[in-house]
Amino acid sequence: MLSIFICEDEPQLLRLYEDAVRKHLLFHDYSMEIICAVDNADDILTAVRKEHGKGIYFLDIDLGTGKEGIELGKEIRELDPDGYIIFISSHSELSLTILEYQITATDFIAKDSPAQIRDRIAHSLDTIHEREFHPAQSSDTLKIKEGRQIIQLYQEDIYYITKVPGTHKLLIYTVNGTHEIRGSIKELEPTLAPYMLHCHSSIIVNKNHIKSIDSKNHCVQLSAGYTCDISVRYLKKIRESI
Repeated sequence: MLSIFICEDEPQLLRLYEDAVRKHLLFHDYSMEIICAVDNADDILTAVRKEHGKGIYFLDIDLGTGKEGIELGKEIRELDPDGYIIFISSHSELSLTILEYQITATDFIAKDSPAQIRDRIAHSLDTIHEREFHPAQSSDTLKIKEGRQIIQLYQEDIYYITKVPGTHKLLIYTVNGTHEIRGSIKELEPTLAPYMLHCHSSIIVNKNHIKSIDSKNHCVQLSAGYTCDISVRYLKKIRESI
């Protein structure tokens, strides 16, 4: 059973998130339940410390004191290294701050219309359920050598892969952290699943994590606030794939 925690300081939005989660779980046989839905960080941390096991966390980034929501996420990550953190905010630029704090987030939900928020919450729960209870087949795993360790990654957990400029190294950004390996995009490409697509000659993205495409600024927005450059060469293929 995955425990769900919700933190939002605006009462109307807190009710919206809680209602969205309850209604989605009502029609889906997911092994999840809401443990805590509150308006402050201290109550969330108290509840998390009482629970043992992996949790799901819907956190408002701005809890009225600037970075408090992000700091809460960092503390939760220390208590629950494998938990699923979903940040919610009306400030999309704060997604970059998440990266600065090195918090691995499962998703970043913008405070748009209530319908869109409900859809994104439902999508997050569906994604977590599939990842947790229907693991990827062996064909969707990727074995990498990081230092002296051999690590097996689920490709569905990869956000994107990018070349480190001036080196023969790659960075792999995943829901569980970042991995640096030796190699090239060309060498790695034959081992990747069909949903791993070029958006640039030196960048491969997971199309299942694409949230939007900004043709004007030549970039693609991914889950968890990541942004990647997209070249004209690959723009059409990316558009047709999603």
